[in-house]
Amino acid sequence: MKHLKIHIALLTICLLSSCLIAGIITDTPGFYSGYKNLSKAQQERIIKINDTDSLTEIKKGNTYAITAKHLKQLAEQNAPCVIYLWSAHCGAASCIPIHSFREFCKINQYNPVIISEYYDYEMLSAQDVEPSSVFSINHWHYGSDYCNKYTRRFQEDFLQLFNVKFETTYKYLYYDGQKLMTSKPDTFGKYPWQ
Repeated sequence: MKHLKIHIALLTICLLSSCLIAGIITDTPGFYSGYKNLSKAQQERIIKINDTDSLTEIKKGNTYAITAKHLKQLAEQNAPCVIYLWSAHCGAASCIPIHSFREFCKINQYNPVIISEYYDYEMLSAQDVEPSSVFSINHWHYGSDYCNKYTRRFQEDFLQLFNVKFETTYKYLYYDGQKLMTSKPDTFGKYPWQ
């Protein structure tokens, strides 16, 4: 009987801690889109562009939630360009500040196109970045609020528009005006983290 009580106590502790850990993980920026955690005023600044709509005039202060079709339009309008899928709280070496990315593009004579994987106005503000200069993924269109899931679907759709096989998610994509590439062109210099 004593062993049974100990097992029940241990099981209870494990369940409570796993629920606590799951709560911490799911509340971590980037696990979900972050839309639900935005204030009402911030949510009103997000303009959802449906897949059938064209991307029109960009108004300062808004963030435009786009689909792969719109990213293709942006890539073609800004060619040659580098597309950066920016994650505000990413700690990997390849997750560089937006100003460093823009400088990298300038040095290599490509235009920067920035797609935020999830909403974080505080990090944009900390980097002194205007929200309308960064696009977001229209997670409603991709049927999920889970960041990894809708980011993957977004990239799969985008690569398919250029007949490029999806193998993994990418932080950077390169479009020279003719071809979409998943690896850095040979003519480019070193990445800022190298």
